[in-house]
Amino acid sequence: MAKQFMVRLMKRSGPVDEDGGDEDLFLHKALARSLGALDKLAEKAELPLLSAFVSEDPEKVYDLVDDEDEAEVLLAKLPRVRWSKPADALPTVKKLIAQLKNAKPSTGIKDPAKFRAELQDIEKILNTGVAKKVMFRFYAEF
Repeated sequence: MAKQFMVRLMKRSGPVDEDGGDEDLFLHKALARSLGALDKLAEKAELPLLSAFVSEDPEKVYDLVDDEDEAEVLLAKLPRVRWSKPADALPTVKKLIAQLKNAKPSTGIKDPAKFRAELQDIEKILNTGVAKKVMFRFYAEF
């Protein structure tokens, strides 16, 4: 299970860069634990699923697998990194933020306020991506 849900913008994006590099990296632990529940809410609203924007970096296989031969086999099967337009994910993020405002734990989301805060962070990053005209992808850290 993923420990953190991350957002990466394709190139240096300006003021929200966390590490001074060419990416935005913010930790979203609550989202990582319940991406499936958020996808169900998005599906009910007939919006793109957040998981549809997840694209893992195949090179991370070396971090997750000890055996180099096994890593090579896995790398051969993984798709290339896929980037998306931030504007494509924003409607889902905005709708989820609105839905979580009055959500009860029965939605599969244990702490709606925490999820809403993390989604607002993602919304900020995606808006930066739109403004800077850069692509993005979600990915997980383990």
